[in-house]
Amino acid sequence: MAKGSKGVALLFAFGGLAVGAFLFVRFSQTVRVPMALATSFAETSPAVQAALGTPLAFGRFPEAKVRPAQSLLNARIGIHVSGPRGEGKLVEWAQQNAGQWKLCSLILHTDSDNTNIVLVSGAATPCAREP
Repeated sequence: MAKGSKGVALLFAFGGLAVGAFLFVRFSQTVRVPMALATSFAETSPAVQAALGTPLAFGRFPEAKVRPAQSLLNARIGIHVSGPRGEGKLVEWAQQNAGQWKLCSLILHTDSDNTNIVLVSGAATPCAREP
């Protein structure tokens, strides 16, 4: 490979890394607030404490999809959670309107007995339904 070709290849590699780092930081900033809503709610939930015990540990890298819908942002986030009695996943739907996030629904799916515990019902929240 010629010297100039190596330079171009390195330039593309570093450019790709820079774009990837930017997208990761942007993604992290976008899901940080709704993820904090879910983890804060779970930490004080008697149902979560009964199922998993305390203290709780949360995964650092959520599974998340964020998409715009009209003037809103909808976030679907899965957060790994574990405690002394077991593990599971918090499945959250959050919505941002006018810069403010609100928790629309939150379910704890436990790994041990494969059950879903509804912590916040989507039917009982004032969130706008997704089209």
